[in-house]
Amino acid sequence: MLHLYSKDGKIQKAEIHKFTYQGTFLGECFVSAKIETEYPVYFEIGDYFDYRGERFTLNYIPAKQKQARKGTYGSAFVYDNIKFNSLADELTRVEFLDVVLQDNGIHYTSLPDFSFYANNVKDLADRIQANLNRVYSGAEQWVVIVSNDIITKDKVINVSKINCWDAVALASSEFGVNFIVRNRTITIGTAGMAVGKVFGYGKGKGLYDIQQTTNEDALIITRLRAYGNTRNIPNRYYNKIKKANGQPYISDGVYIPNLMLPSFPYTIADPAKVFIDSPKMAEYGLREGSVHFDGSDDLPDIFPSLEGMTKQQLSDAGIYVSLQNGDNGNIDECLSADNPTDSGELPEEGSGEIPAEFTIYLKDLGFDLSEKDNNKQYKFATSDTMQISMTSGMCAGRIFDVMDNGIVKDTVQGFTRYKITCKRFTDDTIAGGTAFPNNLYKVNAGDKFVILGIEMPDVYVKAAAQRLQMAAKDYLPLHDETKYTYTPKIDEIFMANNPAIGESIKEGDILNFDDTDLEIDASVIIQTLKIEVGAKLVPTYEVTLSNERVTGAIEKMQNAISQLASNNTGITIDQVKSLIASYGTKYFLSRVFDDTAEGNITFVQNVSVEKELTVFDTVTAKKDVVSNQFGNSTFTSGQFGSGFRVWQNPNNGQSYGEIDNLMVRRDTIFNRLTIADIKSVGGQILLSLANMLCSDVITQADGFVCYFDTAEGTIINQFALNDQVICRRFNGQNIKYYWRRVTAIGTDYLKLSKTDADGSGVPTKGDEMIQFGNRTDANRQSAILISAYGFDAPSFKQYAGINSYDLTGKEVTAITPSGNKFTGTFEVKSGNQSIRVPADRGTWSNGMVCYYYDRVSYNGALWLCIVPDGQTTTEIPSLSSAYWQKQVAEGKSLRLEKFATPSYEFYRPSQPYNATISVRVFESDEDITPDMDIHQFKWERISENTLNDPTWNELHVNAGNTVTLTEQDLSGDTTFVCTFLDLIQNKTLTAKF
Repeated sequence: MLHLYSKDGKIQKAEIHKFTYQGTFLGECFVSAKIETEYPVYFEIGDYFDYRGERFTLNYIPAKQKQARKGTYGSAFVYDNIKFNSLADELTRVEFLDVVLQDNGIHYTSLPDFSFYANNVKDLADRIQANLNRVYSGAEQWVVIVSNDIITKDKVINVSKINCWDAVALASSEFGVNFIVRNRTITIGTAGMAVGKVFGYGKGKGLYDIQQTTNEDALIITRLRAYGNTRNIPNRYYNKIKKANGQPYISDGVYIPNLMLPSFPYTIADPAKVFIDSPKMAEYGLREGSVHFDGSDDLPDIFPSLEGMTKQQLSDAGIYVSLQNGDNGNIDECLSADNPTDSGELPEEGSGEIPAEFTIYLKDLGFDLSEKDNNKQYKFATSDTMQISMTSGMCAGRIFDVMDNGIVKDTVQGFTRYKITCKRFTDDTIAGGTAFPNNLYKVNAGDKFVILGIEMPDVYVKAAAQRLQMAAKDYLPLHDETKYTYTPKIDEIFMANNPAIGESIKEGDILNFDDTDLEIDASVIIQTLKIEVGAKLVPTYEVTLSNERVTGAIEKMQNAISQLASNNTGITIDQVKSLIASYGTKYFLSRVFDDTAEGNITFVQNVSVEKELTVFDTVTAKKDVVSNQFGNSTFTSGQFGSGFRVWQNPNNGQSYGEIDNLMVRRDTIFNRLTIADIKSVGGQILLSLANMLCSDVITQADGFVCYFDTAEGTIINQFALNDQVICRRFNGQNIKYYWRRVTAIGTDYLKLSKTDADGSGVPTKGDEMIQFGNRTDANRQSAILISAYGFDAPSFKQYAGINSYDLTGKEVTAITPSGNKFTGTFEVKSGNQSIRVPADRGTWSNGMVCYYYDRVSYNGALWLCIVPDGQTTTEIPSLSSAYWQKQVAEGKSLRLEKFATPSYEFYRPSQPYNATISVRVFESDEDITPDMDIHQFKWERISENTLNDPTWNELHVNAGNTVTLTEQDLSGDTTFVCTFLDLIQNKTLTAKF
């Protein structure tokens, strides 16, 4: 259901239950709808709704049908076939004028008829941006983006009364790159992303029908004859080629005006036998065909020319060229030019003249361009006028006539160059006539060119023949097998169960599908997309696909990745990323998200683990296991620490170990033995509520009665019933240790239990006994240990809640060189005022219990809890809350918000259950979820059925931001966790349901 709002967004005018989305790649995108209401709807131009992350607006007042009096019938008013256009329609309303972005140094006329030089497609994008900036700003600002990995040639674009939509289309027609328009963002250089799943036939695979249609009209060629253009081929060139004995390869009766493949006539003298055979001939048999690479039928124009010629190619052919030191060796680039200094604007008749000529300097071409025959005509000229045609630079597309006797060979500077005097080119379509080059549009060093109207020397003809052969070999594989079109029918139930795909699929995206029975492994661009909502219980999807396969799955990624550097793939880096993401769950292990390998993995080289390594079974090492640290997660250092650890100190290189008990079966060697007895004073001080020096011990059946000297009644017994008494001392041979419960007390004694104890030591005369915890009295469960010895010395540690012989989690404060920990509140004093230091709790989550002066991060801002001291709150931080104060405003960081079906938490076993849980990504208050890739969302189930949790996780790898749950997804106490990968800040955000 869609909600139709007034153009200012303040009034909801109607609910739309039945509508159809239709989109065409590189074309129109709109929604048509039918509205039936009990009361009339007062439509206005600009009314809108949002669908799948895009805004659609009304551009005309629809017709209406009245079937009953208002308020008497739910369909009293019917509005059918209402068309809502995407925001791309705004592009058709803005003229594409000759304007440029500010301060780019380019002159402009603001007229609708003009020509301009584009160094690449980015220059076109900048002009589109400049025109849109004239009309739209603020919240309606348009943004034009060009993909960084797109490489295009320069062009001269001629414009006559077009709009900005037509200008965007020039990106495809002139530069050969695709584009996508979403909301008010134009992205040039992309054909969409791969749909986040490989579709296939069958339940749960997305397709319930795959129709493969053979294109019977497509010509299959297994033997190809290829010909180039006749341009620049010397008259009867092939007839004049002689063998070593002086005889021609072909007779005068054979006339070949076109460029031929390199084997003719040297190895094959019969032109009918000059061809290329396809490997598919064994499968399809002999099927002959011909192709002319002469610029027709969208094929390249191949003929002998300077284009692409290099010094090395000429050297390989035995021709030496003399170039300037440091030259790059590209023969088809201008050396320099003497450009006119005027603006090129033609003066009115009688008001003066501008120079009609200019000079271009060319490199050594491998032949003498200035050479003349006996008739004083240029030897290589085939017409009265030679021409210099610029193929790149600011004068690309301009053709300059060479003046009579305008070619001079110059060797004065120690290398060969040709000084060419040319006539300026006049473009009458620009500002009443403009001459090129001029002070703005110049011919520069490095600009590429070709020479027209000349016979090319033999080496250039041979180089062109090699290019012809390469083009033919590229052409043949495209025409040597049966062509298919695909019409897959998408399962609407599958799409309903995978809402992330349904919400993100877009015309221009790449649909991957395969079927082993039909031997299909296809990846095809979606040309049109149609989504019908309201006709059935769930939306239905129809797609039409282009006839050309993009490539096969693995082949596509391998080829694309290997060629990205030269941009020969036709797809962008982002598309390759999406293809890898789509196929990755099937073929590869992820380096970004958690993943599971189904089989054994062998690493030939080393494996480095930067964080924790969890092993659920035995670790077997065939050689040494080397580590600077080994221990468990509960380890804390010191006399009353817990857990165990063996480690090497990085500061001094010495090794250390801390364990509770040590048994040595054979010899032990100590170079030095330091005894750290626990005393109430000394190098290690334990501060507690009681201590005593034992003066005598009487052993009884149920305990040890330990006496102390009262100094004639001046020393009282500080111990209490259920105290825990600890003793640790070295007697010269071994360490005595015991920790026992007090079962009785008297004026000058205490009784220690024989059975309720930790450690095997037995109390004896001379033991220093210290109270260290109590079983029942919380007021006697604290202690302080000050130590000048040990790995983390000097240290100060506070313990609380000591009610057993286990100190895990009892260390509440620790001040050590290796790390500090504090429990409680902090105050700092400034002047006479004490100020409490906030306790930073991290990111606020739903249900978090917060105390006075807790500080949390929420929606990109920092919030201070000001609930009365001693109370708590679980309220969401907001400006309207009396318990929260915003300290730092939000920046542009991302946040994750949870959405779910009401009462989704409640489920009664054996009863039907259906709910939807989802997350959405916000940047400040803007929902940017539609712009996120579905593979940035990872879902994980944590249930009582731990055996099948990994299977559930795998099935929902490509779920995107939304998961639909049924009773089959629940097993006992079940939690669902969605982790979102923020690629910009390289961190993760988590939401739990």
